[in-house]
Amino acid sequence: MAEKYHITSYPQNPNVFKIQIAALYGGINDLEVSKEFKFGVDNKTPEFLKKFPLGKVPALEGPEGPVFESQAMLRYIARKGKDAEGLLGKTPYEQATIDQWSEVVVNYLSPHVFPLIGWAWGFGKYDQQTHEKHVSSVEQAWGWIENQLSHNGKKYLVNDRVTLPDIQFASAMKHPLSVSLDASFRAKFPKTTAYLNDLFSLPHFKTVLGEVKLLEKFDPTVKGH
Repeated sequence: MAEKYHITSYPQNPNVFKIQIAALYGGINDLEVSKEFKFGVDNKTPEFLKKFPLGKVPALEGPEGPVFESQAMLRYIARKGKDAEGLLGKTPYEQATIDQWSEVVVNYLSPHVFPLIGWAWGFGKYDQQTHEKHVSSVEQAWGWIENQLSHNGKKYLVNDRVTLPDIQFASAMKHPLSVSLDASFRAKFPKTTAYLNDLFSLPHFKTVLGEVKLLEKFDPTVKGH
């Protein structure tokens, strides 16, 4: 009998996307995501806090118990699946190179995702100075990735096959690419743009992310991308 996994989260969460994609690569098909979740209510109940003391989402429940923090959840699902060595690496060095690029996404890209899209979804107001600061930070990280893709001789960030940081990067960038990172931004990074387009076309990515709409020209007056 297949093991069942359940993720509690709000909709369209990039930190859920990456776990779902990793699950598909690992052949874990019995993973469901909550369809009805009230942020600030459901994650503050005594029952929820007993299992997830930080009160944060996403939160994962599996056959062995609860797991919180999305990176821990991602690695757990990757290890549980049949593609663990492919996603996480076989040797200590390969694992380290995968981990280092995972850390780049977590530390230098993920913190800027919500500031680049929140105002368009009705959370706060657009502020040009703040927006430009976050775009600049993302631009720096994209520059590192462009350099890696230009010189590593591989199809993806670490290997010629998809590993965890590829999944993390594509998942994190889906929404910013439709709201803030327009064609003029992407033109500075041709290899990174082509690499992302390739990832978005892969079956497991497409199943989770759907069709990713790339923004042609940034317009801060347009809401609800």
